[in-house]
Amino acid sequence: MDLELYREFTRNVLFKDRPNTKHVTAENVCEPDPGKSECLDRRIVRKLEGEVFKKLQQIQEDRIILEVGNQQFHTSRVTMKADPNSLLASLLEDGCPFRPCTSYGRPTYFFDRDSAHFRFILNFLRNGAAVDEATLPSERRYLLEMLSEARFFRLAGLEEAILSRMKILRSKSL
Repeated sequence: MDLELYREFTRNVLFKDRPNTKHVTAENVCEPDPGKSECLDRRIVRKLEGEVFKKLQQIQEDRIILEVGNQQFHTSRVTMKADPNSLLASLLEDGCPFRPCTSYGRPTYFFDRDSAHFRFILNFLRNGAAVDEATLPSERRYLLEMLSEARFFRLAGLEEAILSRMKILRSKSL
């Protein structure tokens, strides 16, 4: 498994609910030595890998298809719940009247929205409902379209990042 991918996965998915948990890195995996408090026993590493694979299996089994416009996006319940106030998270609540259909053997939700912007929305959720403003586009029209989508999907954090990006771009053009 790629070490950087493993680090990111443990940081963002596996341990996000346990902030004080040590993350596995090349520097802290070594043979057990009572004098090295920063060193993780290889048995612990194997156990962590087991947890990672269980979490990956759960994500795989909970996969959901979101059809936006005419394009399919595959995601998981974990991703959809990253922002608990979002429209996507509310779809998974008990009693939600908007029920998925079944396509390709998976629950599928259809949205008659622009698929060109949806990758930003999904990446925002995959990153734990966080965005680096520098990764947002710099074209005002595109940002306005994304703002509309962020509002539709009730993603306040993304909406705030887009508005901040627009403010920065506006100040640079003055």
